[in-house]
Amino acid sequence: MILVLVISTKGEYTSQKIVWNENKAEGVDVYFVEYCENVLEPTLKDKTLFIPGKESFKNIILKTVQAFKFFLIDGHCYSYVLRTNMSSLWNFKNYLKFLKSLPSEKVYCGIVGNHGRLKFVSGAGITFSPDICNLLVKSKEDLSYEVDDLDIAKFLIERHKIVAQQLGSQRTDLSNEEEIQSYIKTGNFDTVYHFRCKFLKNRLHEGENMKLLLSKFI
Repeated sequence: MILVLVISTKGEYTSQKIVWNENKAEGVDVYFVEYCENVLEPTLKDKTLFIPGKESFKNIILKTVQAFKFFLIDGHCYSYVLRTNMSSLWNFKNYLKFLKSLPSEKVYCGIVGNHGRLKFVSGAGITFSPDICNLLVKSKEDLSYEVDDLDIAKFLIERHKIVAQQLGSQRTDLSNEEEIQSYIKTGNFDTVYHFRCKFLKNRLHEGENMKLLLSKFI
């Protein structure tokens, strides 16, 4: 079983959430993770995990760690955990094939970028093995709580010598309707499993275009 945690915000990304709910695959559990000021402890309702607190960019890392802690307890057995976001679309059939090539431990991989000398996995799609998730949960006080993907990379390399790995990860970035229409006609749907559909100018149209992509492989 694979656990997918989608970082979300209450009241936003409505059209993207519709697409996410339509994108189902056997062996894949998908949950949205949102802050809520009206709960006193992490609360799962339908497919959304509500975390006590207020939404902010710096709090994304805490929301992530809280979700790890909630789901990775006795009785919840997952081979890998994917932490992603609302404007990402995943071909889970291809993704599950990719996961078969990974080791069972010390997995911290995705699309690798550089921030100065720090190599980090882009927060749009980070694949973890459960041991890494539990490590982050146990060491949450040692995280810097600034930029989530950089915080994770810095902690793992400085404290545990675990470096960001690409390991054959594949992602296609599509930033507008024209790029999506072109990709639908000529793009690779055989191996690519992560489509980053963040529209830089008009995010209101992300969902409907993500749905067009989804229709090519669901």
